[in-house]
Amino acid sequence: MNISRTQQSLLQRLRQLDENLRVEWNDQLKTAGYLRGNLSDSNRGSSLRDAPFISADNFLSEYHPLFGINYPDQELVNDRVIADRFGMVHLSLQQQLESVPVEGGMVSLHSSTSGMLQTVFNKFIPGLNLNTAPKLCYSEAQSIVDSHVDSIITLDSAKPELFILTSNSPPRLCWRVKLYKIHNTLPECWLYDIDALTGEIVQYHSTSHCLKKAVAWGIGYYSRGGKLNISRDDSGTYVLYDQSRYPDGPLIETYIDSGQLSKSNNPNWNKIKTAQRKENQGPEVDAHRYAGYIVDYFAKVHGRNSYDDKGSTVK
Repeated sequence: MNISRTQQSLLQRLRQLDENLRVEWNDQLKTAGYLRGNLSDSNRGSSLRDAPFISADNFLSEYHPLFGINYPDQELVNDRVIADRFGMVHLSLQQQLESVPVEGGMVSLHSSTSGMLQTVFNKFIPGLNLNTAPKLCYSEAQSIVDSHVDSIITLDSAKPELFILTSNSPPRLCWRVKLYKIHNTLPECWLYDIDALTGEIVQYHSTSHCLKKAVAWGIGYYSRGGKLNISRDDSGTYVLYDQSRYPDGPLIETYIDSGQLSKSNNPNWNKIKTAQRKENQGPEVDAHRYAGYIVDYFAKVHGRNSYDDKGSTVK
């Protein structure tokens, strides 16, 4: 395990609180990606339930080297806190570099039913070192996007969003520009990420889909009959493609064993045998329905947006 003496000492201190402490270590980043156990020290005072952000600050002020964090009060900002029906508290802290949010950089802390700190998920990205002073203003980024698009557009009037894009290598300081292309009387939303230092268009993509939301009826192999969130294309074909949570949450796509989206010529997934499936549509209904249950569980109980907390598609 690629770990420093300071980090070893901190883990030993936590194991004194709980000898069964679970640790997942990221050798590449040299940080703890996951901790679970009794993480509450009575000497630190308040519980995560009573004073969530104070409790989180107290814990991180002591154990921040485990997560690759140098200055918690400068590199993390309070994001959100929710309590579930079981009395568990789920808190997230957004990573920032010189007050600029870091895409995907986050630390989340979760309590037990008693309100004491029990779990930490770490997605902090250590070692970031880049210029956070943009050379282009937001209006210049908008002009770059405007010249790139070959159709009638409407630029979104939302607050300018400056952030550090980490999905590309190396990380970049970017402006995010949202626009709506107008064609066939239907607006199509696009997101452009513009390098705030060079003006380069780093990436862009549409957030719209040619598949329209629809509701079907499905009888599962294990689950009972009930409604399914699906989609319908322009030809009238229905597919197990759930975009009811999108764009704030993940898409859910359900495939058959040939690698194609499960589809039907009517919004009814049932036990009728078909040549395509050989048996029936029940297993596909179960997979689609239960995937939605799992996504909703992690969102409502743990405050996580899809399995990676980035809203990634579930297939």
